[in-house]
This record gives sequence, C-alpha cells and structure tokens, in this order.
Amino acid sequence: MPNFSYSDLLPLGADATKYRLVSTEGVSVVKHGDKEFLQVEPSALVKLTHEAIHDINHYLRAEHLQQLTNIVKDPEASPNDRFVAIDLLKNANIAAGGVLPMCQDTGTALVMGKKGQYVLTTGKDEVAISQGIYDAYTKLNLRYSQMAPVTTWEEKNTGNNLPAQIEIYADSDHQDEYNFMFIAKGGGSANKSFLYQETKAVLNPTAFMNWLDEKLRSIGTAACPPYHLAIVIGGTSAEATVKTAKLASTKYLDSLPTKGSVKYLDNQGNPIDSDLAFKQITFAAPYSEIIEEFTISELISFLVGLQNLPSAFNVQAFEEFSELKTNPNKLIRDFSSGMKQKTKLTLALSAPRPFLFLDEPTTNLDLKSKTWFQNKLESEKDKLILIASNEESEIKYCQERIQILDFK
Repeated sequence: MPNFSYSDLLPLGADATKYRLVSTEGVSVVKHGDKEFLQVEPSALVKLTHEAIHDINHYLRAEHLQQLTNIVKDPEASPNDRFVAIDLLKNANIAAGGVLPMCQDTGTALVMGKKGQYVLTTGKDEVAISQGIYDAYTKLNLRYSQMAPVTTWEEKNTGNNLPAQIEIYADSDHQDEYNFMFIAKGGGSANKSFLYQETKAVLNPTAFMNWLDEKLRSIGTAACPPYHLAIVIGGTSAEATVKTAKLASTKYLDSLPTKGSVKYLDNQGNPIDSDLAFKQITFAAPYSEIIEEFTISELISFLVGLQNLPSAFNVQAFEEFSELKTNPNKLIRDFSSGMKQKTKLTLALSAPRPFLFLDEPTTNLDLKSKTWFQNKLESEKDKLILIASNEESEIKYCQERIQILDFK
C-alpha cells in the first residue's frame, strides 16, 4: 500500500497580478497571544467590492489588452480579426473613461474569496460583499442584468443586480491574506459553459481532435468577443469540471504546471529531495552516454570521484566483473559496440545503489555476453531491478511483468 501523500488538485504558482491600493481604512492587525491576525471590517469589504465591480466593467487587464494588440500585429490574422480587435481596443479606451462600461451586458456578479485562517471578520462576509455589488450597480452607469424567478415560468429583473454568486473558501496556504476574484458573467456565448460526459473512447489524439472540432463548431460566434476558450478534460465531478473551465477562462489557472510531478518518499512517508532520490538510481541503456574520450581507468576514477562506484573499485575489479581484458591506453570510443554495452552494464551493476533501471540491456551483446549478463543479474539479490525490453529472454526471470500491447 502506498504511503499517504497530499497534493493540491490545482497547484497554482506565484500570483503575478499587479494590485493597486484602494484604502487602508477598515483593515488592521491585532495580536492574540503570540500570533498576529488581520482584522477586516465589513466596510472594507463593501469598498473593495464596489471598486472591483467598477474596474471589471471599465478596464481590461494588461494581459487582455496585449492579446488584442497581438491580433492586430499577427500577419496570419484575417481582416475581420483585425477589425474586431481594433474596435475592442477603441471600446476599451472609451470604457476607461469611467462613464460607459466595456459591454452593455454587465452580467451576474460572481465573487470567489479565499480567506486565510488568521483573517478575522465580523458578521457575514457575503452580506458586505453583496452591499458592495448593490452600491456599484445602483450608483454607477451599469445595467441591471440579474433576473429572479417569480414562478416556475416567470422571472423579473431584481433592479439591483442581486443576488450574486458568492463563494468563500478557507485558505491555509496564505494564512494572513484574504484574496478575491471578481467576475461579471454576461449571457453571451463568451460566457457559456458546456458539459459533455463522454466515454474513454474519445481519449486518443485522433478521436479527441475530431470530437473537439465538432463541438467547437457547434458553439458558434453569436455574441461579443473577445473569446477566452477553456477546455477541461476529466475531473472529480461534473460540477468541478465546469467550475474549472470557468476559472481557466478568466486566466486564474495560467500558473498551473504544464506537466506532472513525481514525489519521492521514504518508508515513513516523509518527502525526500528529488536529487537525493535520483542518486539512488542507476541507469544503463545502449543509447546512454559514457565519456568515450576516457580510457577505462580514467572513466572508473571519474565515477569513483562522483561516488557512482565504490571507492575500492578499480580496473582489476572491472576486468574480473566484466570478464573483459582491457588495454590501458585504449579510449572507450574505440571499443566495439558490444564491449561498450558490457562496460555500461558492468558499471551499472557495480554501482552501490538500491535501484537499477536497464533498458534493452542485451542489445549488441553476443550469446556468451548475454549468458554473462543473466548470471550477473541473478546474483543481484539486494537491488530492485527494472528492465524495459522487447526480448522475452531478458524478462523471463522477472518476478513481475507489465506488458504494453500497443505503443506508438
């Protein structure tokens, strides 16, 4: 059974957002015992929310402006692409004056808060945030977009853009911070979300790209650009997948890692430095490099200095283990391909490391050398050995096997 290890589902990188100071009123630091807490008054949340609703309706972020500029400069952009981008830049310039918003559809107000455990507030934070939204939509030149049901079949504009979607989460990674993201979700296609629950048969490059092309064409372009398209594959639940797509469309997830990671743990489940873990592994393959400008004596001395070989290992030990007779003046580049491979295997099997990974180990070996390799391998009882091979003879003595039937 693997040891317990926790990792955030969406591990975000550093926040590169450029912030401006709205006010210091209603924010203070209080001490309790030996700990300091950030105390935030409801009035500060009201003011912050009001300012945020104003800004998201009147300003585009620098990254979004750069995206539009890139379209204008892109030699592959169509005349229509440039027309739309230039008009949006004109709209952004007008909206920045603070009178007319960027779009007439000022949208449902969405607020996500992440509250550190050393942040203190009084009352219900959702009330103060709702007050800020109410103030912004009733005092600024913003259209009321929010509807509320009167009956199952009828709805009516609320006249103040409430209720808003407000979600506040505990944040243990930023204990003394209260972070927010504000979104005005309009009703156009740029803010539509689609959930497709498909089978695993779609998860291959050809089928997926054909499926994606079909779905993208069905979305159409019947609303205001700019379009931020986010595609999420998989997820822990349907609702989590849709929410992840919404966060991705706001650029909130841009700092996610672009590849997976490996955690190394000791027997107690404690993390081990990756460099330290790597030093427990020895690798050998026909394509792996050895320094061919060395003689075998020079190579052994070099590897002993790196602690890749035992300190007592020398040319004599090498010859006894490998059953090879070496010329002290002969460079490794002048070895035959079979002799090079046998040298790599000898050095790997002699390394004082508990894990040995061998890829196609008997490539370039003659029948006698293959028998030598099998005998040496069977004597290595204190190591974990992983062999990757297409040769049945190389893996017939492995206790456990994983077979890949189709690989490209």
